[in-house]
Amino acid sequence: MENIGNEIKKAFVKVFNGVTNNKKEILRGYEEGVKELSCTEDLDETIDFFILEAL
Repeated sequence: MENIGNEIKKAFVKVFNGVTNNKKEILRGYEEGVKELSCTEDLDETIDFFILEAL
């Protein structure tokens, strides 16, 4: 049973180290996603179009 616990700990440390080693790449991916999700230019244009059509 103790071996299983040690294997789990080793696996966790390996994955965690991989994440921290790639943190710049991971953060860059999140930044790109946030920019894409927060870009409302197309939505604003659509809203403006419908407002003008309603007038």
